[in-house]
Amino acid sequence: MSVEMPEGWEDVSLDDCLYDLRNGWTYDTRATNGTLPITRIETVSNGQIDYARVGYTTTDDRIEAFRLQENDILFSHINSVEHIAKVAIKSDARLLYHGMNLMRLRPNERVAPAFLLARLQSDKTRAHYRAACKRAINQASLNKGEVSGYRFPLPPLDEQRRIAEVLGSVDEAIATAQSALKASQAIHQILLERLFGLFIINASTNGSVGMTIEACCKRVTYGFTNPMPTATDGPWLLTALNIRHGWIDYENARHTSSEAYANLITEKSRPPIGSILVTKDGTLGRVAIVDRHDVCVNQSVAVLSPDCDVIHPPFLSYLLQSGSGQAKMLSESGGSSVKHIYISKLAKMEIGVPTLEVQRENAVLAEESEKAIQAQTAPLRRLMQVRTIIASDLLSGRVRVPA
Repeated sequence: MSVEMPEGWEDVSLDDCLYDLRNGWTYDTRATNGTLPITRIETVSNGQIDYARVGYTTTDDRIEAFRLQENDILFSHINSVEHIAKVAIKSDARLLYHGMNLMRLRPNERVAPAFLLARLQSDKTRAHYRAACKRAINQASLNKGEVSGYRFPLPPLDEQRRIAEVLGSVDEAIATAQSALKASQAIHQILLERLFGLFIINASTNGSVGMTIEACCKRVTYGFTNPMPTATDGPWLLTALNIRHGWIDYENARHTSSEAYANLITEKSRPPIGSILVTKDGTLGRVAIVDRHDVCVNQSVAVLSPDCDVIHPPFLSYLLQSGSGQAKMLSESGGSSVKHIYISKLAKMEIGVPTLEVQRENAVLAEESEKAIQAQTAPLRRLMQVRTIIASDLLSGRVRVPA
């Protein structure tokens, strides 16, 4: 249902709000003698300008025209569909030049830069550009006309600034929570390395017994290779995309039918509770434990079925999540262009297996650390959801910010 535009608001195009919109400087990315920092496509990959992810180019008389100014907005117009239309604003005076594969938007006096950034970051705007982009294999693109022609409601300048201030305050709260969570995650990784990494570095440390993973598991395999139907409800159908660092993303997982689950796959693709899942394709080495019934996995996921008389499932999971465990798994990966973790090599990976008592004690300590992270994650997720709702209301005029 359409919403009547508030009094004093205008229907404008993005082009109406810009001095100009241009492509970046084309430079030789293979050059090794460059001294001038210049943006790359990944410079805005996290929604902010990341100066650690810039390139360098050589001096040229023409390049000054591509020097970025404060409040310039960078727009990702060539990227995967997932990352198309990501934006970031230049909020400081650091030297940086505008490189290829990003568009530069320079806001005019009609729009507050922070408001325009919020408009472009909104779910509605991102969805518009994802629908409008031209798709090819592993890449999508937008041309200037498709970017500049986007239309949206524009409030008066004073109200724009008030909206940007409210959203900026929420963004600061999110950034603070993210920073605290990142610190807790770093501490957790240190703890995992302290408790479990030593059993990778020295398989016979502290009286442990050196064993291969296959020797302490009833089965080491991977999921189904045949096509599986999807359904609105039913057993979970997991791929490598759903395996995170230490947890399973059921929220974004698909379902399959109960009939397909029972008849189209074998037992090896239906891991029981306590099985360890390891991503062997895509983003390699992510580890999680199956924690519910009616789960099936495809071939991108390795399945380790621990022998509980030998190894405690959480111990094996945390061991593989430790820095040393990750390094060892990834060092065994292969493939010419696309890397994989081979089941045969994962099965032969040697680890130290201490007594079950030690395994359980170490796992309990790691679980307590993990619970602390989960306690921070849930409020952060809710805060981000609230931010999305507030942005939608304010940017549409459904809710007004009083003067």
